[in-house]
Amino acid sequence: MAQWILECPLCGLRALQIKGGGVSCGSCKYEAESKKHMDLLSIQSFSRQCPTCGVEALVDLQKTGVLIHPGARFFCFACGNSWSPEKMEYCPECGEPRPRDEFEELIICRSSVGFYVCRNCYNKIFSPGRT
Repeated sequence: MAQWILECPLCGLRALQIKGGGVSCGSCKYEAESKKHMDLLSIQSFSRQCPTCGVEALVDLQKTGVLIHPGARFFCFACGNSWSPEKMEYCPECGEPRPRDEFEELIICRSSVGFYVCRNCYNKIFSPGRT
């Protein structure tokens, strides 16, 4: 994960910082809540829950067409964390993007080959009391 400084929509300088659920420019003092800034970029509909901060501000940059950094694919507009395609993938069960280290192997029966699902889905499938 890395944090990036973005281009400000007001002054055009790379001085926009993301933290605490908002964005602010160190040059022109532009400020906005993360959700309002995402609306400005027309990417709010792409947002998912961030695995780091829990805010629905994580976007798949490949789907939005917004380029933050060539190595980043997933970016959180609330906390500023980003992940490369090698560090994050979509869970085949719930369809949510999750860090790869949060996946568990799911084996349906002893003779089948397992596949990997996110920890949340794994825990739902194997929760006590489930039939």
